[in-house]
Amino acid sequence: MKSEFSGSEFLRNKYPKIEESKEVQRAINKDKSVYTDAVQTYLYRIETILNTKRYDDKKTGADLLNSFIVRDFTIDVENEENILRLARSFYESERNQAINQGRGGEIENIDFSDAQIIKRYKQAIKEKHEVQKNTLANWLNYLKTSNDYPLWFKYYVVRGLKDMGSFDRDDKKYANRTFDTIAPFPERNSESLGFVKKSLELQLEVETIEIPPEIEEDIVSNTKLDNDTIQKIQENSKPEYIELAQKGALKNLRNKKRQEYVHSIKVQKIKDFLREYNLKEDREDELVEEFEKRLNSKDFAQLYAFAQVEAAGSLDRESLDGTWVKYDQGSDYTPLENSLRGKGTGWCTAEGSAEGQLESGDFYVYYTKNTATDQYTEPRIAIRMQGGQIAEIRGVDKQQELEPQLVDIAKEKYKNLPGAQKYEKADHDMRKMTDIYSRSFYKDKDTKVKTYLSPDLTKEELIFLYEIESKIKTFGYDTDPRVQEVKQERDKINDYTTLYDCEPYQIVQDVKDVTEDTKVYIGDLDPIDYKILDKRTNPIVIDGNTNFKDCTSLTTIPEGTVFNGDADFENCTSLTTIPIGIVFHGYANFFGCTSLTTIPEGIVFHGGASFSGCTSLTTIPEGTVFNDNAYFENCTSLTTIPEGTVFNGKADFFGCTSLTTIPEGTVFNGVANFSGCTSLTTIPEGTVFNGNAYFENCTSLTTIPEGTVFNGKADFSGCTSLTEKTKEMLYNMKNSGLIKGELYI
Repeated sequence: MKSEFSGSEFLRNKYPKIEESKEVQRAINKDKSVYTDAVQTYLYRIETILNTKRYDDKKTGADLLNSFIVRDFTIDVENEENILRLARSFYESERNQAINQGRGGEIENIDFSDAQIIKRYKQAIKEKHEVQKNTLANWLNYLKTSNDYPLWFKYYVVRGLKDMGSFDRDDKKYANRTFDTIAPFPERNSESLGFVKKSLELQLEVETIEIPPEIEEDIVSNTKLDNDTIQKIQENSKPEYIELAQKGALKNLRNKKRQEYVHSIKVQKIKDFLREYNLKEDREDELVEEFEKRLNSKDFAQLYAFAQVEAAGSLDRESLDGTWVKYDQGSDYTPLENSLRGKGTGWCTAEGSAEGQLESGDFYVYYTKNTATDQYTEPRIAIRMQGGQIAEIRGVDKQQELEPQLVDIAKEKYKNLPGAQKYEKADHDMRKMTDIYSRSFYKDKDTKVKTYLSPDLTKEELIFLYEIESKIKTFGYDTDPRVQEVKQERDKINDYTTLYDCEPYQIVQDVKDVTEDTKVYIGDLDPIDYKILDKRTNPIVIDGNTNFKDCTSLTTIPEGTVFNGDADFENCTSLTTIPIGIVFHGYANFFGCTSLTTIPEGIVFHGGASFSGCTSLTTIPEGTVFNDNAYFENCTSLTTIPEGTVFNGKADFFGCTSLTTIPEGTVFNGVANFSGCTSLTTIPEGTVFNGNAYFENCTSLTTIPEGTVFNGKADFSGCTSLTEKTKEMLYNMKNSGLIKGELYI
């Protein structure tokens, strides 16, 4: 009988001091009566945080937990002592490299001061920090949204990541990460992650192997001491202890036989497990021995490294000729899983997720021909459906991106499936990036060496490459790695003179050099720098993050200012308006700006935007576009959402007690939350909710048109004014499939 896996028990065995840790003790103090098991109480506490809908009126509990982890795991770029230590390390590395290359004379006689060293390397350190943040965020965002792994396993993975530095593929080993490690976090591979989870389940199975009664009887009956052992006992024991010594020796011998039997079963189970991954037969004994040691350690880094090298598999990508196979919702998941396992796709479907995914919808795979067998066995494209809509389109390039040469094949399939419109931008962006990349590099077919070709790019192409107007969208989990590869080779200052129609001297990288004539500042702004914007008359591009949180003296932002990074104006209580021509490419945060009354017409928020707690804000102007999440929680003076407002991300109007109307024909492409909007009386005709729609405690809501589209959950809990006729209509819409998700009334 297969043993039941206990996540809390596993964590307790893996981390013996976990119950004594501060975080577990805090969880026990907050939730004393939830569980008697301390670790289970801690996991419950984490789950509570992750499921918190709103926290600090801006971010979910999961967002804040992820932010804490990123801050704790990555290099500290706020501490000047740490910056200096890292900068010295960069300097010594560069100096030694120059000496080894015979260029030591260039720098060995130069004695840089600490300030010079920091200035020389600070930007490089910040870039390394950004890479760390991005690679770690890739893991955290995946784990946050994935339903394929239980919480105990996610905790185990994150705790393992904290100690993983650079990867030595030859030794299948990760270096230990320390506070000054600048290496990025490991590449995430869902297939390897699934391998680790199944390995731990195997470990439980082999740890609890029981000896069958017939084997036990055979060991007891047929295990005897040989004559040499009996003679040695007689020679080395006093007469009165001979019988006792013989019994002890016989007991030890039987225990040895039991251990040998258990180990033989364990080895066989490991062999059977590894054979599923088509490991090389001529190395089987070697790999079994190596894997057993790693399995006994229960160490995430060791198991993940083994999976990356030995179990990830490889695809034959020579042919593009292929065929689509559809796996129907609710069908047996094993054919799908078996066709993917050991192929190295990186898809979690290959390692334990297929069953749950087929419960949610159909699954399409494009298999190309294996050149050796002439069979269609190589999975290259996956399209997963959920709730009748496309949920994911994945390929087998880095970060599960589609291979450029397969984009047309994928599009021909998905364009006729529900939800295809979501992928129009990804299709456009990937084609454009492929064109720029092909003009940027020449790759020798034999040596595989890439040569940068320094192509001239048009202003339009530079706007695209530097993501000035919108983020480059991909089919995978992360940003297209080709974007950074091209940008690293280009002259940024030269490109910016084209982008912003200015001279090189008008682009500065030190905040002290910013003047009224400056057109572009490359760097971050902190609260002490707020005067750079306040009272300024000329527009400026801030190519970095702006942190003016709690700058209560800030009164104005100059017209035409462009924020390429995040712009934080939280609690700027003297700020009354956002001027015309302002551009936000990153997250725009105006939380708690209680004097803010207006947003300019025609503004586009390319990143998320928060106006939560802006209690003087009365309206959103016509034509405003929110390309990411938009938060207006507790904007108690907000009365209307005008026609033409576009919500491509979450639209959160929780607690907007004066809001009375939603414009006709509005499309909400993300979650729409109107909970607590007690003055809202109706949902107009033609409204489309492509994500979940929440109207909890909208106590004045009376009517909902029959043609309203709900492609996700519809929650009308606490809507006490809904008529029985309207409720009956909603139930009919649910039964007929017009409400795709759950219905709550």
